[in-house]
Amino acid sequence: QNKWLLITILIAAFAISLVLVTAYRFINTIKRIKDGELEEQQEKTRQLNIEVKREQLLAKIINQIRSSLNLQTILETTVTEVRSLLDSDRVVVYQFSADMSGTVVAESVGKEWTPTLHQEIQDTCFQNGEVTRYQNGHRWSVNDIQTANLTECHRQLLERFQVKANLVVPIICFHGQYINSNLE
Repeated sequence: QNKWLLITILIAAFAISLVLVTAYRFINTIKRIKDGELEEQQEKTRQLNIEVKREQLLAKIINQIRSSLNLQTILETTVTEVRSLLDSDRVVVYQFSADMSGTVVAESVGKEWTPTLHQEIQDTCFQNGEVTRYQNGHRWSVNDIQTANLTECHRQLLERFQVKANLVVPIICFHGQYINSNLE
């Protein structure tokens, strides 16, 4: 009888251990699913926060435009708010002259970077063909100018202004009407 009792206890212990292992696996699976859902929810929240910041930025810029007809004030507000939204080191508005040289007319820049406000820039690389694309609303971005497919003169110009990554969104004005590519 003790033998059968011992066998029964061993079988019960084995069954209990199987139940425990199965429960452990089930709990870990549920946890992984919840973690995935949590990560998915966190990503949705992050995207929603970005959208809210965009809406707030747009509202702030619109309020600035309504309260001031001074273009310089509007541009200064815009570069400051866009820099905050993008969490970037520098945002500029660059105005082209008829000869395709240009001037930085508004800038928001971190303290550790050299300001470029009011600097006139002769970009011979740009004058040799890129201008048409931007006149048509072309946007351009690069994460690392050192690995990007740039001409050497363009890379040197960007390095001169401490640029490591670059995003260009043209603001185009024809006969007093501003036109911009769709920002999505």
